[in-house]
Amino acid sequence: MARKHSKTEFVGIRMSLVDVEALRVEAGQCGMTMSELIRRRITGQLVASRTDQETAASIDRLGRMRTCWRRSLR
Repeated sequence: MARKHSKTEFVGIRMSLVDVEALRVEAGQCGMTMSELIRRRITGQLVASRTDQETAASIDRLGRMRTCWRRSLR
């Protein structure tokens, strides 16, 4: 896992209103701030929706429950 560094520097960039709004929507869909989304993109880290991760975990749990249930029927 990447080592965490304190975030002490500020970088300001100019963007069009359309680009900012698109970034805001995408960050909201991923469940993170715009700053976190930008940091992850420029450092090459995974940008995945937290909802997708929660759904995957739920599917995994259901799969394990089904396996346990099938074993109990034997």
